[in-house]
Amino acid sequence: MAEDREAHGHDHGDERVFQPDIEDLPASDFELTAQAVRELLIEKGVISAAEIRAVVEGLDCIEPSLGGRIVAHAWTDPEFRRRLLDNGTEAVKAFGVDMGEADLAVVENTPDRHNLIVCTLCSCYPRQVLGLPPDW
Repeated sequence: MAEDREAHGHDHGDERVFQPDIEDLPASDFELTAQAVRELLIEKGVISAAEIRAVVEGLDCIEPSLGGRIVAHAWTDPEFRRRLLDNGTEAVKAFGVDMGEADLAVVENTPDRHNLIVCTLCSCYPRQVLGLPPDW
């Protein structure tokens, strides 16, 4: 502790609290319910474990940089930009993105309007474009 105080000019003491990694926490009721439903769907033959694994692995492969590439393309290609603003869900298919049942809303900043997007990482988070949201 004395070295810490000398190195930083103050003592951290015992007040620091570290958040455990999410995988180290006990499963929540929601996680247990999701696991039970998943196991029941597999048991009933509605979906296989391999199909679930393929979807999860597919989402794990999507990098947020894909969204950046889509935006950069819209900046440099006026026709793509128009298509993206008119129908984002259809336009991103040019990048191999299938939005499924989701509708990708796209807004544009202008000299008169600057949009601020506040994302709560809920079910409408565009996983197909940005990948899985962070665990936090």
